[in-house]
Amino acid sequence: MKKFSIYGLATLFAFSFAACDDYEEPNPTPQTNPQESILTTDEVAVSEVAAADPFNLSELDKKSEFINVANITVENLPAAYTMGADMQISIDGFTHAYAVPTTVEQGEDGIYKVMVNPASLQNVYYTNFTKDPAQATVQTRFLATTVTGTDKVSQVAYVGGPTNYYGPFNLTFVPYPADQIIDSKFYLMSNMTNWASDQGIEFSHTAASQYDDPTFKLTFEVSESQAAQGYEWKVAGASVLGTSSEWLGVSETGDPSDKSGSLVAGGPAGVIYDKGMYIITINVVDLSYTITSAYEQLYVPGSGNGWDWNNPSPVLLNNVLLSDDYVTYTGYQYLGEEFKFTSAPNWDEGNFGAGSEPNTIQNGSNDNCKIPATGVGLYWVSVNMDELTYALTFINNIGIVGSFNSWSEVNNLKMTAEEGDLIWKAEVNFDEGGEWKFNMNEAWDLSLGGSITDLIPQSNVNLPSPGAGTYEVTLDLTKRPYSCTLVKK
Repeated sequence: MKKFSIYGLATLFAFSFAACDDYEEPNPTPQTNPQESILTTDEVAVSEVAAADPFNLSELDKKSEFINVANITVENLPAAYTMGADMQISIDGFTHAYAVPTTVEQGEDGIYKVMVNPASLQNVYYTNFTKDPAQATVQTRFLATTVTGTDKVSQVAYVGGPTNYYGPFNLTFVPYPADQIIDSKFYLMSNMTNWASDQGIEFSHTAASQYDDPTFKLTFEVSESQAAQGYEWKVAGASVLGTSSEWLGVSETGDPSDKSGSLVAGGPAGVIYDKGMYIITINVVDLSYTITSAYEQLYVPGSGNGWDWNNPSPVLLNNVLLSDDYVTYTGYQYLGEEFKFTSAPNWDEGNFGAGSEPNTIQNGSNDNCKIPATGVGLYWVSVNMDELTYALTFINNIGIVGSFNSWSEVNNLKMTAEEGDLIWKAEVNFDEGGEWKFNMNEAWDLSLGGSITDLIPQSNVNLPSPGAGTYEVTLDLTKRPYSCTLVKK
């Protein structure tokens, strides 16, 4: 049985032309063409190898066994040649594909077996797709090559060219076991429920595997009476809910009331003595935790509103940014040259100024954030409190679009700004029984819908026509919820 390791054209060509250290390239460099295969695509077939059970990579590695991932059958291959193969794997239809090293063995029946080292497959899968040890199925495809020459000088050619892939096929396997088993669900346990194992509050998690994203988050409230008693907490994985001795407490090297630190199995409970909304974030790989305040809203004091949280003027009235997840806060703001974000109408609590990088913020920073080159005016503001970043979208126009103009967002009915870009007006000739919405910048990225007394950003709900006729529409962005009025002319 013959074995041939296929390393690709680049390596093989490097061996072929590395004989003379003093060789000088002609100038200009001569034109070269890829080596053409002596076989046509009709003379080569590549087939997948059916397996009764998924390949267990760890067990195969222990026995020093390779995986037969495909077979190559050939017609009319000259005696001086053998076959090779390049292999790729993917999980998204080869939008993203990654090479896996192969070895090709010639069997006694003349069939060439494409073999893969389980450790190589594991490495490519683990590096590019996921660290999750669960059984997986990937797509495979192959380039067939003809190989001739010696170990020192070889010529490799792709059958049908370097884009003629055979496949796709499916390959199912069980990756190596993880060094650490991670539960897919975690719960916050508390003395407020007498540490009942069925009363834990489940943490949220992203759609990613916990092996790729080991962070879990939970927003919870500590009432005034609970704070006075001391809100004690621990963390339990789903697999140990019934074994309180294995719940994660805080490290004894810190104070139980610390807002960040290490988690330790069997450690003492953490404790919170202040009422409020909180976000607890845990990392179940490095066993760490942080507890931060979950702000109900963010204020935006700045030169646009006189740095005044309670300025009564509609032109300078400060709007708040709201959130439905205590992470992303959004809203329309009239911004002057500089501004900051605060968690309350004062400087005493969260006071977020400019960070060290553009569009970042930092609690306690003395530096003000600055508007972009678009200048003073109305902006859609979005703040991410997880990442401590913000984004600004300048509003150069607000329009009304609906059935009365065939829902043309580009040809929307432009409104006129009044009172510091926070009040907008337009006359609209509505149709009977139609629907409409507000849109910004002649696009649908930013819009307002829902109801006229509670206009919701990016709502999928259209506003009903008030009836056929001409109406003066007034949009009010001075306070939340946003609203509008319609007066028939």
